[in-house]
Amino acid sequence: MTNEPFDPEPSSTLAKDFRIFLDSGFLIALLLGLLLLACVGGVLLYAAMKHGISPL
Repeated sequence: MTNEPFDPEPSSTLAKDFRIFLDSGFLIALLLGLLLLACVGGVLLYAAMKHGISPL
């Protein structure tokens, strides 16, 4: 049995740089940000339809 890591280091520096996007912390933060953006958009759309000129 070897002591090599399960996920080997990428060979190129570009792959090492973009590896942060697969980190679980980044994905959770991205999901929460998108959820917040969707909620704000929904509130703005509801307010525009209820109290302003309907965009639809």
